[in-house]
Amino acid sequence: MSETTLILHLIGILLFLVWIIILLRYDQNNTGDDTIQRCSVVKLNDVNDNAIFNFYSQVKMNQFKAEVDDILGAVPEVDEDGLYTYIDTNTGYGVCIAYNDRERVTLKGISTPECESELIALGNMSVTPIQVVSIKEGMSYEEVKRILGGEGIEVICVENPLDRDKLLYGMAWINKDGTAITVQLDGYKGTAYKAKFREC
Repeated sequence: MSETTLILHLIGILLFLVWIIILLRYDQNNTGDDTIQRCSVVKLNDVNDNAIFNFYSQVKMNQFKAEVDDILGAVPEVDEDGLYTYIDTNTGYGVCIAYNDRERVTLKGISTPECESELIALGNMSVTPIQVVSIKEGMSYEEVKRILGGEGIEVICVENPLDRDKLLYGMAWINKDGTAITVQLDGYKGTAYKAKFREC
């Protein structure tokens, strides 16, 4: 295995682990009375304007932490791995961010509350573990879409250490029960690198 392949493999593992941490974070931490639970249904064509992506879409890769703090206007929680989580108190959704030693954004991911039915409603897919096998490294995003039956939802973006000018993305195809297929893409809607089925 070449060094480049090994690094991409490790990045793929990191992407999926971080996304799982992001999705499970509030299920573990927000079990009190202040847990925000909004279980409304959201239409797919509202995805770009939806409050789910409010904080996520305002954060730009390579942005300074001071700018992020100012734009979001929220005090982040910092976990033991140095991941900063900013929550929109109006929705319960937010963004998890990793900063480098220059305090610039190198990773951002959707942060969900315990009740994430709005995010699930955006997917409305019907994907199965069997489809993961059909997704091969190097496939175009259009090929992945054909296999999975439609557009994915961007849930995470991370700086590519092998090419700082190109980002890696995690897209999700989410079922009504919360299970999903996540695909790591080299570039926005770029070529597929790795796919995984996520249990609820």
